[in-house]
Amino acid sequence: MKPSRLLLLVMCTASASLSSARSTTEVSVTGSITPAACVPTLSGDGSFEYGKIGSIELHPVHRTQFVSTRQRLSITCSAPTRFALRGVDGRAGSAEWPVHDRHFGLGLHGVQKVGTYFVLFKAEGLTLDGNTQVARLRSTDNGVSWQLVSTADSPLPNEGGAGLIGFAPAGGVQPSAIRTLEALIEVDMHLAPGQSLTLTDEVPIDGASTLEVSYL
Repeated sequence: MKPSRLLLLVMCTASASLSSARSTTEVSVTGSITPAACVPTLSGDGSFEYGKIGSIELHPVHRTQFVSTRQRLSITCSAPTRFALRGVDGRAGSAEWPVHDRHFGLGLHGVQKVGTYFVLFKAEGLTLDGNTQVARLRSTDNGVSWQLVSTADSPLPNEGGAGLIGFAPAGGVQPSAIRTLEALIEVDMHLAPGQSLTLTDEVPIDGASTLEVSYL
């Protein structure tokens, strides 16, 4: 079963010719069907709108930070399910400030990179099946091992690396089976220095990413 996905904003074709002599190769199709499915939703439909930002608000030589209002993320599973989360950047390669595997791009203005944003899970407001004592866990090797996150914010990893974020009741050392997760998230946006952008016309802020539920 493919991961569930939530937008924060398969068709295969083949052809072959027949001949009297044929070369062959093996095709392997693998996977698993999970008995449960998890559906993610965001209170604001995943749209984080900053409106119009005047060019005078941008620092000329440093990045300028803007923090969004928070939205509530709910993930509801049909049965207790072990899962973790990562992001997929719809503007991959456009981040002006790449930071390990947790940055997302804001699109391009011509060839100029507009900026970078991070999707942050807040320490407060987390509940697992009604339990407010929650451990946030991070993996950098696709779930082989997990480490406790002790900082106030937990950045959503993106698909550029092997990062995942998971959750367990306090004291847990790996993600637990969950039926319902509630969390608060916000977008931490950093626009490129003003002198690196052509500001004679309107510059669009165009970030788009997908939050992906990966079953463990």
